[in-house]
Amino acid sequence: MRPLLQRRLVEPAHGRAREASAYDLSDDAQPPGANAHRTGAAAGPRRIVPGVRAWRPRVGLSLLIVVTAARAAAEPPPDLPCKQLKTCQDRCAHGEKKICALVDGIKAYGRASELACEAGDIQKCVEMAVVYESDSFFAGQVEPDIVTHLQERACAGGHGDSCANLGAVYAAGTRVPRNDAQAIATWKKGCELKSGHACMSVGNRYRFGRGVARDPRLATTYLEQSCTLGSADGCFSMGGVAAELRTGSRARVRQYYERGCKLGSGWSCIAARSQGSAVSNPAVESQLLASEGKLCDLGYPVNCNNVGVVYEDGIGVPRDPVRAAQFRARACDQDFGPACSELASATLAGVGVQRSPADAMALYEKACGLEDYPSCDTLGGLLIEGTKLPADSSRGIELCTRACEHGQAASCRRLADAYAAGRGVERDPAAAKRHRERACALGDRTSCGKAKR
Repeated sequence: MRPLLQRRLVEPAHGRAREASAYDLSDDAQPPGANAHRTGAAAGPRRIVPGVRAWRPRVGLSLLIVVTAARAAAEPPPDLPCKQLKTCQDRCAHGEKKICALVDGIKAYGRASELACEAGDIQKCVEMAVVYESDSFFAGQVEPDIVTHLQERACAGGHGDSCANLGAVYAAGTRVPRNDAQAIATWKKGCELKSGHACMSVGNRYRFGRGVARDPRLATTYLEQSCTLGSADGCFSMGGVAAELRTGSRARVRQYYERGCKLGSGWSCIAARSQGSAVSNPAVESQLLASEGKLCDLGYPVNCNNVGVVYEDGIGVPRDPVRAAQFRARACDQDFGPACSELASATLAGVGVQRSPADAMALYEKACGLEDYPSCDTLGGLLIEGTKLPADSSRGIELCTRACEHGQAASCRRLADAYAAGRGVERDPAAAKRHRERACALGDRTSCGKAKR
């Protein structure tokens, strides 16, 4: 078994080292307010995605490791002598003996930590996975598969938040082939181990029907548990699903958002105020752009999309639709479907980008192909309506059928109307009734009234 820090160095991507992600790229949530440039009958509020690390290292953990290593070398420095391990190695190569002793100590610590993890010290697996993945001191110096292995050991050993982070890796395909089924199974295990973040991830999958059939009941169960376990973004998501399903009063929805705000979710603070609350968390809210922007720069598309939300809504910064579109484009280029959908809406309306119906349609098609079913719903509605995009009933029906199958109530309603009137399909009252009932079951109240007739 090769020591962790003596394995092949990772080549930087795009001119800089890219750290592996433990951020969940799969979980959609809705911030307050309507998206003014969403178009078509299926248009709705913009979705943001909670991107929180399930377990965070202690402040200064890399410094602790370095000092421990330096003490092993009997020459502890007064403070951290280099910002990155690579810098220390370069200084050692130029003959700085104290730095060489420090580097040797760090490598010894890495070897000892790996052996301790393999021997069953689960906390050591947890600690080193987080440090190697998130601390800039080790950027580019540890192969991504090492982090995945440490997380696998920690999850198997019963650390729920490590299961949450490992599930995020499977969902995003950042260090392993993307595998939604494995991601969901890993999150469920983490939730059983009382990880609020793992419960949130599963809940949002059922909420939006991504990788599983949409199931509002299961979404509510998992998200309620997530919030109870102290996940700030779980409370934010629970507030969103309660508002969507109208399962609680406005006061109850506000309570979820207020709890999320107090637990540290800046998005929850904003949502709570939209519900009439006076709650705020200035320290958290002021860091939204900085925290999301840093993760975007590290290559995480979900966070690029969230930066787009910050600029679109002017959260702590002046509204800037051009920059919003630019960040959405970065996320879409990395195949993050919701960002492609939002960029399509902006492109169709000419908000922040040049108006182009053809480009908008291509972006919607891409998002739908990436299994962002609200995009299938929106594009299907636009093609059936035929005002903002060229009418194409056949393709519209096809997209709405796919969207309806994955829990989009508006698409089910459109299909019911189409079969009832024989528009784009052969008239079929039985099919119309069937789709109307499904739309009602998915929460479309208009369809409920017609289904009873």
